[in-house]
Amino acid sequence: MDDKGYAEIGYVFTYLASAIVLASVIGACISLTAESRDASTEIILQDTANRIAGGVEKMVYMANSHPNSTYSVDVSFPLEIRGSSAEMKYAIEVTNDTVYINASDSIRVRSIIHNFGNINIKVVPKDSIKGSILVREYASGATQTVKITWDAEEKCIAVRKA
Repeated sequence: MDDKGYAEIGYVFTYLASAIVLASVIGACISLTAESRDASTEIILQDTANRIAGGVEKMVYMANSHPNSTYSVDVSFPLEIRGSSAEMKYAIEVTNDTVYINASDSIRVRSIIHNFGNINIKVVPKDSIKGSILVREYASGATQTVKITWDAEEKCIAVRKA
């Protein structure tokens, strides 16, 4: 009896088993990388929302303290979010009490604005859709800036893309 056939079948099964294990490990690594990327993106966008809400709160304070003055603050945040080869779009929406950031990857964050005195907050449309500030992110390492201004004449806080 010839054992040559059994050795070849054993080799094929060993090869298939190792290929399945390798594919499983690669799939798990890709999944973990995507989850990590999404988590870090959410942290960066939450920080951005908090910075914008903080800038609006400064404007609310100035509007309540010095209603006849004009004052502005620029809020900058990193433009590179996803790394060197990825591109992501996100929209910043500001209402009278909340800053929302909705990303193209279904990542949504928000930050509450403490608007004591109910100062009117409006988004000045500029490169925008329906009053949102549309920011297109490229991996360039630069920063994006949002300008927040207290307009004493119109008695409102304007938020716009700088």
